[in-house]
Amino acid sequence: MFVAVRGQGAEQMSLSGANPVPVKIPVFPDGDLNMLESVEAAHSSHSFNQRVSRLLNITKPPKRMDSQAKYCALSRGDGGIYLRLPGTSGYVEKIWDHAPGSLLVEEAGGVITDAHGRPLDFGLGRGLRENHGVVAAGKTAHGKVLAAVKLALEEEKSRV
Repeated sequence: MFVAVRGQGAEQMSLSGANPVPVKIPVFPDGDLNMLESVEAAHSSHSFNQRVSRLLNITKPPKRMDSQAKYCALSRGDGGIYLRLPGTSGYVEKIWDHAPGSLLVEEAGGVITDAHGRPLDFGLGRGLRENHGVVAAGKTAHGKVLAAVKLALEEEKSRV
């Protein structure tokens, strides 16, 4: 179980609540990042994530899992990047899929934005209507990841 309180950090503990251990996103050396992504291709564009991985020289295969597990894995360093870019136009992320994980990542020392570098806006109803996708990584990697995401988006636009 993972717990985060704004300004107080993040912890992982057993289901009984025993043995809490602080979690922190580590600094990954260049070339040692790996990608976390959804199992469901309908939730996120796997091909887009592959392009971003190539731009970042990531050679490790992505770790695929569902639900909040990706945020938990990122917060304790089991992955270096979580990307969730829409696989279809018009898809809007739901706030309940990202609000808890967003706090967990931030309290574990990470940064979470949309693909344009904007903070996720959880105050506009049930959906993240003003955001385009989710980009989460440690503080030291987020800027590089965001630059690769923006480049991949530009490449995508030029093909259309």
